[in-house]
Amino acid sequence: MKQSRREFLKTSAAFAAGQAIGHLPDSPAEGGASAATVDADTTRLNIEIVGANYDPDSKDVVLIGRQNYLYPTLIYPDDLVVAMRAVLHSRADAIGVSIDRDPTTDAQMIVNYFPENVAGILQDSRCGGTIYHSDFLLKAYGMRKDPVTGSQINSAYKDYQSQLDYYVKEMIRRVNDGSRSRNRGADSGWHRLWFEPEMKVKLAADGLTMMLNNPVMVVKTEAVEFDAQRRPIRNMQNLQSSPAARDFSAQMTRYLSVFSKEQPQFRRLGQMAALVKIARWMLDIQVPVNYSRLDAYPIVYQPTPRTVPTAYASKSIDYGWTAYLYGGVSLIKRNDYTRINAIHVNQNASATRSLPGFKTWNIELDGYKYVAASVSSILGVR
Repeated sequence: MKQSRREFLKTSAAFAAGQAIGHLPDSPAEGGASAATVDADTTRLNIEIVGANYDPDSKDVVLIGRQNYLYPTLIYPDDLVVAMRAVLHSRADAIGVSIDRDPTTDAQMIVNYFPENVAGILQDSRCGGTIYHSDFLLKAYGMRKDPVTGSQINSAYKDYQSQLDYYVKEMIRRVNDGSRSRNRGADSGWHRLWFEPEMKVKLAADGLTMMLNNPVMVVKTEAVEFDAQRRPIRNMQNLQSSPAARDFSAQMTRYLSVFSKEQPQFRRLGQMAALVKIARWMLDIQVPVNYSRLDAYPIVYQPTPRTVPTAYASKSIDYGWTAYLYGGVSLIKRNDYTRINAIHVNQNASATRSLPGFKTWNIELDGYKYVAASVSSILGVR
């Protein structure tokens, strides 16, 4: 518990003050693995990923995206490597983070990283840190307070409402309608809130070009019940979330792009989901990735928490109410492909692509201009 509070004290204080939590550190923590030594212009990428292309003749794999000047969203070579490793090692399509109830105490929650808390994949990586922090922020917005410091948080979005705000409105309506007894005892419950990508994939007839069709991240919710051993019961027919939880999740889905303007982690979360989709596509079409290079690629060490204080909020309107939030981020690895006749890629300004890291140039795709970024050297495609 104390370790968790130390890990998040600086981050939480900034958030409580109404500041955006910035990107995770660019450089590794002392004693961690260092990033590959490459030219500075190739160590990060600022595009909104919309697809990818593979040329079997040149053995070139490129990410396709739009330049993002207004709200930069940085992508690093090891983000793609971590996504590839996650897809390769995941079981039952489990990729992401789950913040779960501690079986011994309600004071803190356990953070699990999938695949299976394997070091060098999501755990202790920049990619995993982004996924975790996005979920931490989701819980903070839901409770309108920082779970670590207890300080109230606010959003620049003027119509923002927390789950607690939605609950208060619902309870006032019910009390006024007389639909709930004013003498009822304490009401409480656990609610799961989690991010999930909604990204269908358009695939060219030859399978060599894929495009993400209107990619978005959505927030889902369900109520949670537990057995005598405090293990969650997954009976979906009886686990519909409260109206307040559903209203809050709908708000976060509808206005996530607005909240993303003040929280860069939300912007990076969508890019991490896109990289998982691209990694799955590369495996599906059997791009000749050098798996030895993939295993040996240095991942920037970014410590990620193993525990975090429980996110909860209480309110009394004639009777007590306490809501506990848990959940995570689920980047399901299977792709839902829709095949189309053709996607025309014209690589106008191809350049030397043998340098490590990202090498970018302009391309046209179905008559529109995009940026291509070669990732062949990162993955050792041969």
